[in-house]
Amino acid sequence: MKLQLSYPPLTADFKIRHGHKLFFLGSCFAENIAHFFSRHKFASLQNPHGILYNPHSMANCLDTIATQQLPDSDDFFMQDGIYASWHYHSNLADTTAEAFIQKVTTLNATAKSFLLQTDVAFITLGTAWVYRHKKKNIIVANNLKAPGHFFEKELLDINSITEEIARITRALRTLNDQMRIVLTISPVRHIRQGLVANNRSKARLIEAIHTACEQDASLIYLPSYEIIMDVLRDYRFFAADLTHPNELASNVIWEYIRQEFIHEADTELLDELFTIHLAMQHKLRQPNSDAAIKFKKEQLAKIQRLASRHTYIDFSSELAHFSV
Repeated sequence: MKLQLSYPPLTADFKIRHGHKLFFLGSCFAENIAHFFSRHKFASLQNPHGILYNPHSMANCLDTIATQQLPDSDDFFMQDGIYASWHYHSNLADTTAEAFIQKVTTLNATAKSFLLQTDVAFITLGTAWVYRHKKKNIIVANNLKAPGHFFEKELLDINSITEEIARITRALRTLNDQMRIVLTISPVRHIRQGLVANNRSKARLIEAIHTACEQDASLIYLPSYEIIMDVLRDYRFFAADLTHPNELASNVIWEYIRQEFIHEADTELLDELFTIHLAMQHKLRQPNSDAAIKFKKEQLAKIQRLASRHTYIDFSSELAHFSV
């Protein structure tokens, strides 16, 4: 008896290796995927402008990085002595405009340098709903907790989303025309607008992404949304808020990526790296005891062996963690 739908196939014509550099942009689910790659020691960079949800703001982010454009004074919003920009996450806010500009200038320079060498970019679209600042007539990436009457809500149409995806891919390829681009849709439900509005949004993202993939055969679609919604189909795979996939669901997505996307030659290395990750979670009650020192020396020897075989992986944090 079949009790579960099959996992959708991934039609990528390449495999990810540990020597590759990976870039992640988009919603909190993008950071969720990035976490697994980072934990397994892939060189990666995620969301230089902070978490972004809509394709328009993601395209703006990449255009800004590609051109190294500085924030304009019209972009700023100041509240309670804090400066922030409508195009950046509120986590990047600062106490002066100068400090904010310096911060994002450094972030954008770092991001451009990384993207020039990036092998694979993962773009995760979260919603087709956007908020337009009425007075400035701009779509904001973050409302910065400003009063609701500052904005009007809009639902991007499929053509607009497809054009924004094209702008995203164009900006990435301007920086590096050899970069492979993976598109996916966040399975996080945006129920603040209600379930019907959330489904309208996701439907438009799905159609736009597949239209983009038909127009550009080099784009790859990662079916994260379908795995969570159609294969797992159970609230036990969601957090208590019933909107965010939980750790179990995230592990399922990672296993899918591991099997479908990562080169077979690296699978043994993944297991060894995960063993070290688990060892780092182990709490030593008596860190100076003979047993604890022996344990740390064993881990150091294991890490040093891996480092000698894989010189392109940075093990500095692991070596520091187990230093004796």
